[in-house]
Amino acid sequence: MLYKESGVNIDDAYRGIEGIKNELGENFGSFAGLFRLDSVIKDYKKPILVSSTDGVGTKVMLLKKYERYRTLAQDLVAMNLNDLVCLGAKPLFFLDYYSTGKLNQKNFKEFLKHLVDILKEFEIHACAHITGGGIVDNISRVVPKNMVAVIEKNSWNIPNLFRIIQKAGNIPESEIYRVFNMGVGFVMIIPQKIEEKLKDYLRKLGEDSFIIGRIEKVNDSKKYEENNRVWLR
Repeated sequence: MLYKESGVNIDDAYRGIEGIKNELGENFGSFAGLFRLDSVIKDYKKPILVSSTDGVGTKVMLLKKYERYRTLAQDLVAMNLNDLVCLGAKPLFFLDYYSTGKLNQKNFKEFLKHLVDILKEFEIHACAHITGGGIVDNISRVVPKNMVAVIEKNSWNIPNLFRIIQKAGNIPESEIYRVFNMGVGFVMIIPQKIEEKLKDYLRKLGEDSFIIGRIEKVNDSKKYEENNRVWLR
């Protein structure tokens, strides 16, 4: 019995890699990725290496159906980089892993080519998504203890799609804000004094921005809940 008869065609895999090796750069063929730290570590007094790993999730089924491989590659990079940005880290390198039940040469080459292109052009000031939970859970993760983020639900235009989903699924208001981002791509907590400067900067990047709330200290212990640091109004 040959290995390919079980569904794993080694020769097919090698042909796929051969077709995109020029896109992969100097780490092609290595057992691990290499990155020189001396060029960046000198900029830090007490350097901390921040790591992250994430995937696209079930969206891959829809993107595969419509052959949106560039969107798939961009989403994969964004999911990882955005988590790093939340900790104030600078993205340095990207480790990828391609897994499939049956290798489709066309899809494989197209996806990896787009992935390399996205990594080359991706800037830290690009669009960032709130994922793996909606507005409530994600903002709660960055709000200090004994503080809450008071979010004004009417401070931005919520895409009608979310209301359609809410009505069709009979989803409670509190639940839909926990599960979906409701049209908010990235949330930053900033000093009020830099509000206009930051909005102007984002405007130049072509990004819409909104002031959606404020941070408040909770003096009443009866109102404070450790696992609920976002109040919707």
